[in-house]
Amino acid sequence: MNKTILSRLLLITAFCLASVSGLHGQEPKQKSPFRFSCVSFKELSFSQLFYREGKKYLPLSVVANNRSAPVPLKGMNSLELFIEHVGSDDVRSYKLVGKSALPKGAELALFFIFERSSAGALPLTLKGIDDSMDVFPPGSFRFANFTKIPLKLRFGTTNGNIKPGGFTVVKSNVEAAGGFLPLWLTTSTGKKVYENRLWSQLSGRDMLFIGPPPRPGGTVSVMLLPQVVPPEPEGP
Repeated sequence: MNKTILSRLLLITAFCLASVSGLHGQEPKQKSPFRFSCVSFKELSFSQLFYREGKKYLPLSVVANNRSAPVPLKGMNSLELFIEHVGSDDVRSYKLVGKSALPKGAELALFFIFERSSAGALPLTLKGIDDSMDVFPPGSFRFANFTKIPLKLRFGTTNGNIKPGGFTVVKSNVEAAGGFLPLWLTTSTGKKVYENRLWSQLSGRDMLFIGPPPRPGGTVSVMLLPQVVPPEPEGP
């Protein structure tokens, strides 16, 4: 065999072996453990809730109009909430009061807790959404339309649409110091139902919940759920 061709074959073989060795040396990216937070818009009737993780029942703190601290949940396909019951024989047991599947593919989820007014089902209704940083990054607003009609929004220089029961994430694009951005909400026919100026900052993940008007023909009800994301710790 020609020496030049043999030399090239040896070089190619060595390169391929080195590449394969490098790939084997790379550690696969580990998926972050699932975590969840909860929020309720009203004080719940239950003074203490628990969530189940396998055979363990762990306390969960839910304060009205605030995110609960994110907690991990391992080995479960759903979030199950319980209340504690102590019988006359002092035997402690747990009663299921709410249950919801985990948002598919989410590493971090936010569950909304609603208390049912009618009997016959679990007293708490849970609705979970993907709250991961790549879906809802710092420096953006998430608008939730809890009305029965589609809404149009203009936030700063960005236009968008929010379906009934839907969510829309809008980056604020503010400067490092933060700033106020004007917000307009209108119906599909252009009728204005809300107007305000919202403060935005690069470390903030703020959610705006839009509900039906308290009175027919009035402006929509709005609740702001702010969150400041702490900066990631610097490496050594």
